[in-house]
Amino acid sequence: MSDPTEEQAAKTNGDPTSEADETSGVDQPPEAEEAPAEEEADEVEKTEEQLSEEKAEKLKEAIGVDVEDIGALRQRLTVTIPKDIIEERLDEQFSELQRERDVRGFRRGRAPRRLVEKAYGSEVRELLKEQLVGQAFLAATEKQEIDVLGDPDLDFDKIELPADADLEFSCEVEVKPEFELPEVKGIPVRKPIVTVTDEDVDRQIEQLRMRFGHYDPVEDEEVQLDDMVVADIKMSVDGKVVHEETNAQFAARPSRVEGIVVEKLGETLVGAKVDDERTLEVDVPDDHQDEELRGKQAQLEFKIRDVKRLVMPPLDDEFAQTMGLDSVSELKTMVRAESESRIDQEIQRAMRLQVRQYLADKTELEIPAGLSSRQTERVVQQRMVEMQRRGVPEAEVQKHLDELQTTARQQAANEIKMFFILEKLGEELKLEVSEDEINGQIAQIAQSSRRRFDRVRDELIRRGGLQALYVSIRDEKCIDQLLEDAEITEMTPEQADQEVGETEAGEKAETNQDDLSDET
Repeated sequence: MSDPTEEQAAKTNGDPTSEADETSGVDQPPEAEEAPAEEEADEVEKTEEQLSEEKAEKLKEAIGVDVEDIGALRQRLTVTIPKDIIEERLDEQFSELQRERDVRGFRRGRAPRRLVEKAYGSEVRELLKEQLVGQAFLAATEKQEIDVLGDPDLDFDKIELPADADLEFSCEVEVKPEFELPEVKGIPVRKPIVTVTDEDVDRQIEQLRMRFGHYDPVEDEEVQLDDMVVADIKMSVDGKVVHEETNAQFAARPSRVEGIVVEKLGETLVGAKVDDERTLEVDVPDDHQDEELRGKQAQLEFKIRDVKRLVMPPLDDEFAQTMGLDSVSELKTMVRAESESRIDQEIQRAMRLQVRQYLADKTELEIPAGLSSRQTERVVQQRMVEMQRRGVPEAEVQKHLDELQTTARQQAANEIKMFFILEKLGEELKLEVSEDEINGQIAQIAQSSRRRFDRVRDELIRRGGLQALYVSIRDEKCIDQLLEDAEITEMTPEQADQEVGETEAGEKAETNQDDLSDET
């Protein structure tokens, strides 16, 4: 049997005027119809925030949350949203659509509910799923008082909104550690008296040459450390190929391959030539993106396709002329002058490092050894931005990043410890970073690397470095504020070395005395 409302709509060929309207007599003035709607809108506007808070509180009380520790500063949350909450939210969404959306053949607000659900059902359910999961995640962290670091690992495509059941989803999160900051007033700091040496000048010129260097293919030569290698990669676990990549490019040094630290990558590839094959075995980390591979041993096979080596321009008058100078002598004079003009920056940097060391030594915060790849990547991004801000050439930046990704986890643990300390310190000091400050630093990086501002900014965004730049600037402001209240003593490098020697001698004597006491 057909719906009488649909038949009426068909007869009128889509005319929105219903039969009841045609026989209802004189229309009401527009003002008489709109006034109650305006009053109702005002009432809704006044209570919208309150209603939103009530819904959030109701959701927090209704959900079930199970928390499981799965590693260092990592937890798995399993959240259950009752079906009555889902049905209630669906009803709200469809009721709102019924009032506001157009359905062919009906006046707005007059279409039957079942037609609205048919027309917009999949769209509403997908939108509601994302809203509910996001809101339920926040409610779960509040309910369990979990201080989450960053965003959760959530795959919305794998979550389905059930038709008549509770919605359950799981996600992995990183959590902030709990600790107390040390006393930050009167931090003892040595202010070095610095001069520019010939070695400093030579080092700066070497970095200039690296900046203007390029990678050229080498024929019939063996791979050397830090060469750029192009190879086909095949990764197998339990005899099954789980990853293949052709023409992958990477440096012949410790690095990461498919989310796995390969410390012996450089020494394995050194000596190989084009068309040679090399194989090594590695352990898949416990936090690998593929859960099925975690903790297993993988075999990596490399077939060398090409070898490239960094070629730097020779240090001669021609190279100096690319800098707008006539000779190498003038280049050295210019570099020395620039280095001397940056002495204040280097002194400030040395003092900041001392404050960071003080905070690391005085803060009781143990970072577990089993750090996740995301935590390590956060440190890598931070270090990348800091080196770019100092004008370090890209080739050297990448080398340091590879080393940081693959060195002992303790080094990464120290960096992550400082990340947590400065984040908490920034919150207590209520420090903010403006967009102008971020753009100013991007402009400085662009100038030192002789690149355009927009290209540097786009690259930072693409590599996830914009947030790291924000954190770097915030951390610098934190430490500079602590330096304002520090106890600063000027000291030459010789005096500093002497003081370090006396401190070490005192510690050794104290250790010997303790050993003697133990024997007695």
